Amino acid sequence: MGLEEYHGTKEFTENAGKEFPIPPPMQEVTEMDRRGFLKVMGAGLLLATSACTRRPVEKVIPYVNKPEEITPGIANWYTSTCQECSAQCGLLVKTREGRPIKLEGNPDHALSQGGLCARGQASILNLYYPGRLKGPVAVGRSGAFNEISWTEADASMATRLAQIKKEGKSVVVLSGVVGSPATKNLVRNFLKSYSGSRHVSYEGVVPEEIAEGQRLSYGQKMIPRYRLDQADVVVSLGADFLGTYLSPVEFSKNFSKRRQVEKDSMLKLVVVESGLSLTGSNADIHIPVSNGDELSIGLALAHEISLVHGRGSVNGEARRVLSNYSIEKVSAQTGVSADVLRSVAKDLIKAGSRALVLGGAVKAKNAVALQVVANLINSSLGSDGVTVDAAVSPSMQADSSFADLLDLADDMQKGKVGALLIVDSNPVYTLPESLDFAESLSKVGLVVSFANSMDETSALADFILPQGHYLERWGDANPQSKVFSLVQPAIRPLYNTRSFQDTLLTWSGSSLSWHEALKNYWQENIYPLRSLASGTRLAGSKPCPALGGRNLGSRACLGVDTLDRFSSGFGSFEGFWDHVLQTGCLDARGPEKERVASSRNFNGGALSVIPSLEVSSDYSLSLYPSIALYDGRSASNAWLQELPDPIAKISWANYVSISPKAADDFKLVEEDVVSLSGVGFDSLELPVHIQPKLNEKTMMLAVGYGRTQVGDAPDFTYARVNMGQVGKDIGTNAYPLQNLSDNFPVWGSLVLNRIVKTGKKALFADSQSQHRLNERDIVKEATFDEYLKNPHAGNTHHEELISLWKPHEYNGYKWGMSVDLTKCTGCSACVIGCQSENNIPVVGPDQIAKGRIMHWLRIDRYYQGELENPEIVYQPMMCQQCDHAPCETVCPVAATVHSPEGLNEMIYNRCVGTRYCSNNCPYKVRRFNFFEFSKEYISPMNLALNPDITTRSRGVMEKCTFCVQRIREAKDSAKDTGRLVADGEIKTACQQSCPTDAIVFGNTNDHESLVAKETHSPRGFHVLEEVNARPQVAYLTKIRNS
Repeated sequence: MGLEEYHGTKEFTENAGKEFPIPPPMQEVTEMDRRGFLKVMGAGLLLATSACTRRPVEKVIPYVNKPEEITPGIANWYTSTCQECSAQCGLLVKTREGRPIKLEGNPDHALSQGGLCARGQASILNLYYPGRLKGPVAVGRSGAFNEISWTEADASMATRLAQIKKEGKSVVVLSGVVGSPATKNLVRNFLKSYSGSRHVSYEGVVPEEIAEGQRLSYGQKMIPRYRLDQADVVVSLGADFLGTYLSPVEFSKNFSKRRQVEKDSMLKLVVVESGLSLTGSNADIHIPVSNGDELSIGLALAHEISLVHGRGSVNGEARRVLSNYSIEKVSAQTGVSADVLRSVAKDLIKAGSRALVLGGAVKAKNAVALQVVANLINSSLGSDGVTVDAAVSPSMQADSSFADLLDLADDMQKGKVGALLIVDSNPVYTLPESLDFAESLSKVGLVVSFANSMDETSALADFILPQGHYLERWGDANPQSKVFSLVQPAIRPLYNTRSFQDTLLTWSGSSLSWHEALKNYWQENIYPLRSLASGTRLAGSKPCPALGGRNLGSRACLGVDTLDRFSSGFGSFEGFWDHVLQTGCLDARGPEKERVASSRNFNGGALSVIPSLEVSSDYSLSLYPSIALYDGRSASNAWLQELPDPIAKISWANYVSISPKAADDFKLVEEDVVSLSGVGFDSLELPVHIQPKLNEKTMMLAVGYGRTQVGDAPDFTYARVNMGQVGKDIGTNAYPLQNLSDNFPVWGSLVLNRIVKTGKKALFADSQSQHRLNERDIVKEATFDEYLKNPHAGNTHHEELISLWKPHEYNGYKWGMSVDLTKCTGCSACVIGCQSENNIPVVGPDQIAKGRIMHWLRIDRYYQGELENPEIVYQPMMCQQCDHAPCETVCPVAATVHSPEGLNEMIYNRCVGTRYCSNNCPYKVRRFNFFEFSKEYISPMNLALNPDITTRSRGVMEKCTFCVQRIREAKDSAKDTGRLVADGEIKTACQQSCPTDAIVFGNTNDHESLVAKETHSPRGFHVLEEVNARPQVAYLTKIRNS
């Protein structure tokens, strides 16, 4: 049920019987005097007369020398690699007439396998962000802001660097986690010329505690690959691996492979956490605990597995430590049922080597100790080498080091650093306030930022030399050992930018371009690995079914032939290079059957890092990276700002989430503003969101908000409301709240001393406040045991009703969709995919608060059970393309009609905006343009628009079309070759990049199609069957392995 329904609030009671909670707005009526009336009439007469005038003749000039790969109106697709985070997923870049318009997952990528998260898809909007710097800038410590040429910048840098070398000072490159092996090599070579120079990497959202835990446990600092595809039971001690942890798309893809209930085998997920993560919301068993109790629970599980059941070899030191954490003792301390803990331990023991335990949330309390305990359990069960891969393909994200950053800050304070080059990092914004990095910058003689737009750090630099968006430049990626991909430009630089690598080459005196240096590196270092590659595609003449027959750049479509080893397929490096550019990935891990990782011996002495655990009754605050804004690097991205949080359903703000019990204790209601004070911070005002499933003593706050510098874009005006610069001063900056413990930042368990209600109120942009359950059977659920006994479990159908309408006949295609609620994690990748594909406008928080969000696809989140720890289910909701569509029968101008292929179509130029259709839609999936949103785009943001989709004007209704433009394209292609559209050839935008493959689209008249089989499966049901609208979207019951 919904939260308001559970509480029986006055607002819910008043609105329960209403079609819309927010009444339709009244049109403003203004008075007009006689003179004004005559002016309007005169202007109307003039316009009517001019309408009869022939429009001026304008010449359209075609290409004189048309590029070989460009055919006007036909899209080209290029492979690349996402650079939005260090996971580096594979991309397909859709371009039209030379400009990128859509990013999708590359199905040939070895790790992401066609998935792409919301941030990755939205990163195309960063390319067209109007606040980007247009060229190099000399800032100056005095605040002067002068545009300069690259020649002037290079000359100035040559002089300054020569002086630094003469003085014997160091040059330091400070970056986030660099996933490009060629770039790392280039930086190393560049720094060799300067004594004491080094490359420092730090990225706050990368859990470097994993690497430290591995070093203590096994003697090597590294981050292993976690194989969820090999797991039967997964226990997370706070790690949000489906949300923002390491490689969430890869994890989501492999997680869904083990949640295919029809195969009578289903991974079981147990999450122990003090906050509430996306992973926790998808858990089969969710155990909310107080901040820091995750470690106690982990130790209790280790005690039960190693000491009670004798799994693994535990030495004297480890045995001594674990002996203090029996299940009974930990249960009494944490309040978690001893029976529940024994059940979890029993599941882990039963799974054996196919169990997987993951450590805590990023920078959690006792973060390193949590990792050590997870390592102990995995080794005891034999999981190390099976579900934990530290040998074949470990992660390459282990470079992040806060200790190195502290050493750098110390050297900066002592004046040892002559030049600091900052790339892909914003330390002034993200570092703990106690470090005072801004003050340290003032002690450095030369600070150069390579940011694409002004940020908090570049504002303090001497020079800003923008490197351009990753879709404008070359690069490579190595996210895991022996897995490589390329970053290739899909468009010429929009502005006078130059890549960071080209700049280093210029300053090194090299005559090579970065493209040439990149190819040389690959020829020397990557090309020799070609004999290990397996299962990759060879270039050929046939279109690739996985890509729907789409063109990849100027080359032929990928062929369907495969080789176990492709080394014999290329006679030269150029052929190899072109092949990797086409496929987008080189998997050099060898054949799957040979990828066997060996187990390691756990060092029992690592348990010496376990602190003395004490029971605390204090309220505490935990920081976390949000699904949309992550660490704040894309705060200026309007799509991400407007993306509702999957759980809270709030956008355009961060807020303090508190439990219902804490809300009662402090007499708080939703949208109250409180003042928080704690260790290291004082009087921080935040709005309150009441969040079920949270531990009563834990509060949560997202990082990534409260940016003060986001570029020089003009103010955005949506719906006549000036919103200022997107991302600037939105929400509260949570980074200053970080604590330092043993010279390591801590995001969890920030002790709160004072929580005071201020009497102020906030207004949330809440996208689900108007979507009530109203006691309807919208979501259907069952347990895995119930499903094994009866595949129809939980899926009761309403008796089919007689209809007054004559049924439609479908003699050809009949398009339909199915959504597996068991696989859907609520990650919202589909929401951004739909928005990007269909030119859906951003409307801003004020309009969302009025119920006017424009997303064609929303993800409804429902609670079931007790409010303290309810179960959560996500349900993607789009137009259901009803056979008996209630919207069609009430439209007075036939603007919404039924197609011969089962689509409920919108004819925009007929729509007069009565909104009868929206009023009559039981699913509330129609969107009305209250304003001329399509005209609010600031150049060059309009370049991101899909030319295949009409932008809608004011007064027009719009909704999901099942990506009719993609249907049309596939049908035309099939017609040209004299065939029918094959099953799986059409992928809607929401389906294509779904990391869990929860959405299936196709022809339901083809009974062998996957969508037809899922629709008619025992788990298949339609929402609101009792309405008799006969929707074409089927849902599969949510199955829990509890």
